[in-house]
Amino acid sequence: MTPRDGAWEEAGEIAAGGGRRMRLWSAGAGAPLLLLHGFPLDHRMWDGQRALVAPGGALCGRVRLLAPDMPGFGASPAPAATTIAALAADAAAQAVAADGGP
Repeated sequence: MTPRDGAWEEAGEIAAGGGRRMRLWSAGAGAPLLLLHGFPLDHRMWDGQRALVAPGGALCGRVRLLAPDMPGFGASPAPAATTIAALAADAAAQAVAADGGP
């Protein structure tokens, strides 16, 4: 399976601020759409949205879903300590990087 058929593909690990690391998963192709899971879930929270980017889906070829496992959840290692503000900054940095920004 490829990310174009709606399956999650591991897109690597992102170095976040303060030594935090996050695993990133993607599905589909096109403009990035960052999906953030809630507590205490992981990227699989968004499994139901993968059909949108699969062949025949409403967003097929137009959107690439990006779903990180936030630090301490799913495949991302737990940080020693963090804050909600730091996690928000990490997510914003991922969105900019995914869109080809600095």
